[in-house]
Amino acid sequence: MYLLFRSAQVGGKPNTLLGHDLLGVPLGAHWLSGAGPASLHGAVFLGVFALLAGLCWLSSRLGQLMTAQATADAPGGSGVSGAKGAGGSGALVKVLPYLTVVIAAFAPLAAGVYLITSLAWSLAERRFFWRSAAAENPENPENPKNPEAAESQKGPKVLEGQNAQKGRSGQ
Repeated sequence: MYLLFRSAQVGGKPNTLLGHDLLGVPLGAHWLSGAGPASLHGAVFLGVFALLAGLCWLSSRLGQLMTAQATADAPGGSGVSGAKGAGGSGALVKVLPYLTVVIAAFAPLAAGVYLITSLAWSLAERRFFWRSAAAENPENPENPKNPEAAESQKGPKVLEGQNAQKGRSGQ
């Protein structure tokens, strides 16, 4: 991908992809080779970085949830060691997605657009398949068909209401 937007010729013919742009910024342009962050060139790249950072945050959040659930579902797991333990994979799950933004800073604009598309698609897939797996597991607390899950979601509100009524009647 990187070489595709760096090469003037592809297969012995002129590279027509270099003629395309995003909001006036050529797809083969680099962030560091532009007029600066206060220009249109910089604004487009900052927009790409902001979108990537937002998607990275969502990916990190989903990764933390998936890690915590996988640890809790493991035999003898408490749901704490992998996601919130002392370093380990939990730290990688939080930090690693942001490496994508660093890569986009040194790649052509087309690669940044590709990273946005790829990250958004993989995030949607992970979310869909994680929810599908949760719906198929009858013991999963997130499964709406699990009666205990429905009660646990109602539980604190009902108990708060009952405690408030007991407190009023007892005074």
